[in-house]
Amino acid sequence: PVNVLSRLQLGTSLNLSSSYAILGREPEFTNYTLGYVGTLDYIWYSPDSLRVVSLLQMPDEAALFNVNGKMQQHKSIPNELWSSDHCALLCDFRVLR
Repeated sequence: PVNVLSRLQLGTSLNLSSSYAILGREPEFTNYTLGYVGTLDYIWYSPDSLRVVSLLQMPDEAALFNVNGKMQQHKSIPNELWSSDHCALLCDFRVLR
């Protein structure tokens, strides 16, 4: 049904944080298609049990669309370099308890 998501009240009682938010903001995008550019993907964790040790650096637009030193005109992934329309996220954690 149209507009169902705008009426949903989603939530949880779990204390969760987004791993990339420790950088001060979420990635500019994790999905880059002709129809949508934005963040769809997250790595959630419990800061009571885990600490973020390291994160995979997110690519910028130049990294996505520079093929053999030439910027592509068609700005969308997947492409010759990126096999998915989603950018990979990776986080190393240290267990606290």
